[in-house]
Formats: sequence, C-alpha cells, structure tokens
Amino acid sequence: MIKRLIAFCLLFNYALFAMDDNPEILMFIGNPGVGKSSTINALKQEMVAKADVNLGSGLTQFFTKYKHQHQGRNYLLFDTPGLDDMKIREQAAAEIEKALKQEGSYKLFFVITLEAGRVKPSDVATIEMVMDAINRDDKAYNVIINKISKLEKNALSLPSNIDVLFQQINSGKYKTKNIFYIDLDRDLADGDKSFFKPSIDFENFIYQDSQGILIKKVEVEKIKIDKFEEIRMANEQELNKIKEELKAAQNRPPQVIHHYHNSGGGGRDCAIQ
Repeated sequence: MIKRLIAFCLLFNYALFAMDDNPEILMFIGNPGVGKSSTINALKQEMVAKADVNLGSGLTQFFTKYKHQHQGRNYLLFDTPGLDDMKIREQAAAEIEKALKQEGSYKLFFVITLEAGRVKPSDVATIEMVMDAINRDDKAYNVIINKISKLEKNALSLPSNIDVLFQQINSGKYKTKNIFYIDLDRDLADGDKSFFKPSIDFENFIYQDSQGILIKKVEVEKIKIDKFEEIRMANEQELNKIKEELKAAQNRPPQVIHHYHNSGGGGRDCAIQ
C-alpha cells in the first residue's frame, strides 16, 4: 500500500513538472497603444508589463514573457511590439518571430482598437502579416477589441452593426469568429489605476472559448515587413468598400415584405420581398 502511494505521488509530481515544462502560451499581438500590456497586467492582477502613454513610439519594444497561473493551470503570457511603429518595425518583426518560435500550444490574441467605430487598416494588415509567417494550414487566431466607448457599445447592441464589425475584421486574408470586446475603463485611461479587473466572460474567452494552434519553430517564417504598407493600403481599400456598401444599404428605401401563409399541406410560412 505504501509503495503504491509513493508511486502515485511520484507520478503526480511528474505530471505537475510536465505541466510546468509545457505551459500553454497566450500571445498578445497588436499595434502601439491598443493595450496589450494592460491586458496582461489585468490577467495577472499585478503590474508586470509597461503600460503607459509613450508619445511617438510604442512602450513594448521587445518580446517579453511572464509566467502565469489560473485555476491551477500554468501559462506563459507573451507581450510583443507592434508592426505599425515605423521606427522599430524591423525590430518588432524580429521580436514577434522570436515569440512564435518558442514552440508549443499557442493562443494568438490580436488586440485592436476602433477608430470612429471602425477597424483600422493597419490592424488588419498586422493580422495578415503575422499569420502569413506561420507556415501551417490550420491557422487560428482570436481578436480582442479594447477600449470600446459607450457610444460604440450602444451601436454594437444592434446585430447588423456586429455583422459589419465582423466583416471589417475579416476583410483581410484570414478569418476568425472568436472576437471579444472590452469596455473603455476611464480610470485606467486616466492613470487612476494600474489594471482592470477581468470579467468572468473575459476570462472564459481567454482560457476556454478562444482557439489555439500548435506551432513548431520550423513552421515560422520571416515576417515580410517590406510588404506592410502595401498590405495596409489594400486593406484600407477593402474597408472603404465595406463602408460604401453599408452607406448604400442605409440609403436604400425600405423594402415591403409581404407575408403569406400556406394553409394547405405543411402549413409553412413564407415571405416574398
């Protein structure tokens, strides 16, 4: 009995060691000022990553990783610089590449913010360039829309506006259905506190509902920074096209819908526009 207990303890300790040795990687990618570092601080509930206003350049300039535990599980949180910072674009690309080459089970979170309620072309370009660098067929990523204002939140209460937002985020080469938004925290924005308290919904999104991908070092290619402006402009054209289509739909006169009830046979309702 004692031998069995000892064997069980050894096996249990080995399992814990294996978990520590191969924690899941939660990697945060995004352009300067979107709140990657603030999100990491919120998950850890302590100030570990630099999160402040830095005029002219992003605060995060190097790939940084932090150990993290949630409900007994081990994670690594990866903070990376943004590609939309021309001063350090080459360095940022190299740091993101280094982060992707750590090997393991990844969850990629692209953190973005809206501009007048719309997705920015540089954020779509960043998603495309980073995902292009992963040489796999089964690519998966997640999007966090940070600092949503009350006005934007009210607009998103309409399903049609949510559809447009999804269209904008998915206007590039790669698509996702895994999108979560975080309300603007005025106290955090004004520097009156260091990090926000994650909601249960947000934690569920991060740890359970988001999609993951297994990445090996040999599957990561160089990020082609020389293509950034070209891809950004192409995405800007696509986003403008979506904007014009939305405007045309809003200006279109309302259609009359006639409802008919088929009383014979199956009694099925149908609509003719």
